[in-house]
Amino acid sequence: MKKIIIFIFTIALFTLAFGKDITGTGYGSTEIEARENALNDLSQQIKVTVESNYSSENTFKNGEVGKNLKNNVNLFSRNELLGVEYKVKKYFLRKKYRVRAFITDKKLPLYENKTESLKNQIYLNMSKIEKTDSLPQKKELLEKSISDFELYDGYKNMASILGSKKTFAIQYTQAQLKSQLSNINAILDAPRIVFVSVTGDFPAESYNYIKNRSDDLITKIFQSSTKKLAIVSEMDESVNTVFNINVNSYVIDKKEPILYNNKPITKERFEAFINLSITAQNKEMDSYIISKTASANSYDVNSRKSAMYKAIDLLFKKEEEELKNSFSF
Repeated sequence: MKKIIIFIFTIALFTLAFGKDITGTGYGSTEIEARENALNDLSQQIKVTVESNYSSENTFKNGEVGKNLKNNVNLFSRNELLGVEYKVKKYFLRKKYRVRAFITDKKLPLYENKTESLKNQIYLNMSKIEKTDSLPQKKELLEKSISDFELYDGYKNMASILGSKKTFAIQYTQAQLKSQLSNINAILDAPRIVFVSVTGDFPAESYNYIKNRSDDLITKIFQSSTKKLAIVSEMDESVNTVFNINVNSYVIDKKEPILYNNKPITKERFEAFINLSITAQNKEMDSYIISKTASANSYDVNSRKSAMYKAIDLLFKKEEEELKNSFSF
């Protein structure tokens, strides 16, 4: 019998805490100051109401379900409260203002709609996270989702205070999102151990030149980064980033001089064309961070090698800025 009485009393406390108006009072020498103080007091009253509910739930459930509410107590202090109404009274003799800020249960739809909107935004961002391979973008979306989750908790609890009968639930938890963010930060903040490979069909004499230009490019990419960079000569377990240059086409043509009246009006020259596939992959990811092709052509009147080296230089110069933006992870 005693347990039944305690049960009924606890339910009564729970019911009284919800479905009611919330009011805050503020005083000040100006109306603006009084409004600010009233709004601060209103926020505090909301927090106290939620804390009271958590305490009742925690007592009633012996701490088993109370965990679900514990993380939702520190809210509203920075939330945009919706549907706040004010009543202003001026004490002329004391040159003082009193403002009452209140939210009535008539504003409940505002909080239910806002809660649902934030829930949908979180799901949308999580869907985008699954579809993108960009770690910086994943990080940005997770940070936004975590921020939205905090607001979601606040508006959901406010809807409950105002008497909402709706059940709001999200399949994710803040802990899960924060764990994902922590893993991504660990990858992004780790030193970049880069292995550069050069593959394809090209003369062996050009290998070192292409390799050196690739190393120079990666070094320039990281000049403005706070991350540490190491380019290694062998693929091993320490490597976390693989940068590959594959030569798809490597052509050098010799062009004979053009004659006019048996006199050369152009010199003999060598024309070079090169086309590359450029990929970059973080070992922690399944897909490429960079996957693109690039090409360039140039000429030289002295040698085949010089013509090709000019084309290679031109290609890397053209691609440097674009690759810098793509490779900033």
